[in-house]
Amino acid sequence: MIKMPHSIDLEERLLGCIINKRELAKEAIDDLSEEIFYDHKHRSLFLNIKDLITKKRSVDIAILLEELRKSNGSFTANDFEFLTGLAQKSGLSTNYEEYVKALKDLSLRRKGIEICHTLIPELEKGIEDTERSIDQAVRGFTGLEKENASMRSLEEIIHEEKILEELSARQAYYEKHKKRKLPEGVINTGIADIDNTLGGLYPSRLYILGARPGLGKTALALNISLYAAATGHSSAFFSLEMSEQELVNRYVSSCSEKKLLDIQMGCLSSEDFSSVKKAFETLQKLPIAIDQKSFTLPEIRREVRRHKRESNIHLVVIDYLQLIVSRGTDRKNNRYLEVSEISRGLKLLAKEFDVTVLCLSQLSRESEKRQSKSPQLSDLRDSGSIEQDADIVMLLSRQGNKSKLDISKNRHGHTGVIDLYFEGSTVKFKDQYGRL
Repeated sequence: MIKMPHSIDLEERLLGCIINKRELAKEAIDDLSEEIFYDHKHRSLFLNIKDLITKKRSVDIAILLEELRKSNGSFTANDFEFLTGLAQKSGLSTNYEEYVKALKDLSLRRKGIEICHTLIPELEKGIEDTERSIDQAVRGFTGLEKENASMRSLEEIIHEEKILEELSARQAYYEKHKKRKLPEGVINTGIADIDNTLGGLYPSRLYILGARPGLGKTALALNISLYAAATGHSSAFFSLEMSEQELVNRYVSSCSEKKLLDIQMGCLSSEDFSSVKKAFETLQKLPIAIDQKSFTLPEIRREVRRHKRESNIHLVVIDYLQLIVSRGTDRKNNRYLEVSEISRGLKLLAKEFDVTVLCLSQLSRESEKRQSKSPQLSDLRDSGSIEQDADIVMLLSRQGNKSKLDISKNRHGHTGVIDLYFEGSTVKFKDQYGRL
């Protein structure tokens, strides 16, 4: 008899958190399935909590007990002590995410065992179609990996979040850009002056794009990832700050060249409406994936590994470095060491998977104190190792619509300042003359 991995204690603590905190209960019913619980009694309890929340009723212990008695005969008045015990055992609500992570891992292991348990007897008996049986098992494991994945493609996001319907159908033409000849495997940014200076974005290299908040570093990264995808380079955008909805809106605005605010508000004429609708259809065909759930370097590595295998990913964008959490150091006391560990890890990630890594970084306020307002390498926040590990460091500054991209470090070529034009209404960067 196979012993299934589980933890009754963790299940009880998680349920206690859910019972004690209504906001956690709402989060749980959106994010969790009853399959995370091994104990059937715990599954039944979770489903009843889910039903109460859906009906906008209070998750009161007395009410919950009555609902459990109605739906499941195994619950009796004596279980009042069981429910109050769960509430007392919850511990700190701040541990909620750790409980969820641990129980998801146990659930994943159980499902893996079930797949193997089904396969072994078939192989022992020597069934006729062995390859089919193994193929089914492989698909089962692939399904588990996707089920546990935090990255979703644009097609999945637009379909599942019903963004198209909410904004009344959109899609946009993507302007045809003149192809510039670059070596095979090198990514074209879509802005000639950047490509002419850097020679494009090369695989196995770490590019750092630094700027103060609100100057457009996310917009420039989105523009680059969009052009890369449109020219056949699969891209993954790890957003540790913006939501999927916000990023998709920006992609659409940039693609359709319709104002971002109009798209967000739905203030679109019939003609604009048609262009935005077309942009959504175009975006769904592009090889872009967004991840807003991977906050640690190991989580990012896991998703890059999976997408490298499934879609041969070329470009990895991370927004932004200072939001990545490192579990290997004490965040409060060793911030310098933590950022050093992360920057080194990103460089190793680029080399290991032969991908281009474009990581955004916050700059300190020192640049604002200078009369020129020009950023410098020393403005990179928290660690000098960012400069050391990066192959190329680009520092972005802006006055109105006029932007400057300072190639402050280039391990493989020229440095210098590139003049750019920022079209704020459509969050789009162009060359200094407003052209692509």
